[in-house]
Amino acid sequence: MVRLRRILAVTVGVVGAGAVVGALCGVVLASLALLLTASINELMSRDTAVFLGLCATVGGVVGGITSPIVAWGLLRRVPLGRAIVWGAVGTMLGGVIGEWLSPTNLHSGTVPGVIVGGFLGFVAASIAVRKASGRAARTSSTEASNVPRA
Repeated sequence: MVRLRRILAVTVGVVGAGAVVGALCGVVLASLALLLTASINELMSRDTAVFLGLCATVGGVVGGITSPIVAWGLLRRVPLGRAIVWGAVGTMLGGVIGEWLSPTNLHSGTVPGVIVGGFLGFVAASIAVRKASGRAARTSSTEASNVPRA
């Protein structure tokens, strides 16, 4: 029973952290995209505030849903801090690339490239940190087994 409580507590924490970091990444990426592409009148419009709120909501929901899935599925042996930081970095880089490939248009009715790119960047960063952590664990266990014993 204690183990189940601990698992639930960690999962709730990961969901919360993923939602907060996802919302922050969504707002930062959308703000950068708008600063690069929008005129001053568009930046001051109500549509921009609605768009930033939408990006925070989408980022929070996607982060809250995907973070426990990725944490328990891919990153069980990766420290949570490292997983969160690299997930956020991947999200930001992917979002910038997505924006570059498909610029945001508030009136187009399509999913902005910044959202798609951010999600793909998160997934790619999670896979990369998993691979890097696996290599580090194998290297340290190999080195430990090669230590001469007295």
